[in-house]
Amino acid sequence: MRRSSFSRVGGITDSRKGVSRAASVGGTIKRQLVVSIAMLSIAQLALAQTALQVRERPPVQGIAPLFGPAPDLRVTRVLVSKVECNEPLCLRVRVEIRNLGEGTKGPIDVRLSYKTKYEAPWMQLETFHFAAQAHNHDTAVQKLFSFRESGDYCFLAEIDPGNVAQPAAVTKSRASDCQHYDAGIPDPAARRIRVSRCQHDNINASHCFGDLEVQNVGDGKLDGTIKVEFECAANGQSFRKLVSGFDTHYKLQPNEISNRGWVVTVDSKDVETLRCRATLTPSFRERSSANNAIGSDLWHK
Repeated sequence: MRRSSFSRVGGITDSRKGVSRAASVGGTIKRQLVVSIAMLSIAQLALAQTALQVRERPPVQGIAPLFGPAPDLRVTRVLVSKVECNEPLCLRVRVEIRNLGEGTKGPIDVRLSYKTKYEAPWMQLETFHFAAQAHNHDTAVQKLFSFRESGDYCFLAEIDPGNVAQPAAVTKSRASDCQHYDAGIPDPAARRIRVSRCQHDNINASHCFGDLEVQNVGDGKLDGTIKVEFECAANGQSFRKLVSGFDTHYKLQPNEISNRGWVVTVDSKDVETLRCRATLTPSFRERSSANNAIGSDLWHK
């Protein structure tokens, strides 16, 4: 009986020791967890500070910031007009450009090309060289080009064709509308000059009237200004220049004739006879000058 009691007592004592050991182990684990959590928090804080320091690092020196827009070169207009000249067909082409962006660092080229309406490839005419273009600056250039055949002509202007100042853009080029132009050379000729009458105006002079017939003997349309000079000989005297020249605009198709009146002042109270001659000087070069001057018959009072 005593042994049993001692066994039970001994068992109770052993259980208490196990509990004591378990509590000791549990406390150690808790302390380790607390230490791990604290170390993790410290590591997270260190990482956050490191990331914050990276974000707040000043920008790398040597990279210049961009101020304002880049160059914005554009062809704004291409204008074509026909001009009378000593060639079958002369067309004046005007190209207007503009820089809407910042100024360019150097000169700018503009390439001008042409083609007929039914020909695919563009053929280069000329490259114009411009100085550096400032911001919001307009520039224009025009030049006369001659062709030999009639047709529908189209023109293309390309600014900065090598894409040196800025990348390629649709606005960097512009084409004109294709227009039909007839080739040919106008040739105004004085066909006839006539004195119709002279009258005394109660002054020491007389006014004499007549008409002048001009024909376009060329194969191209005449649309230009002609200067006409009149010289007259009154009462058997020598010719004197009475009109130094006045400009008259003529629009004549090939072989078309225009008859216009004229009046000159003669320094004589009584004009008995009068002979006059007219000389034409077109504002453009004519094909020939054989019929530029013509004289009238002798007029009698």
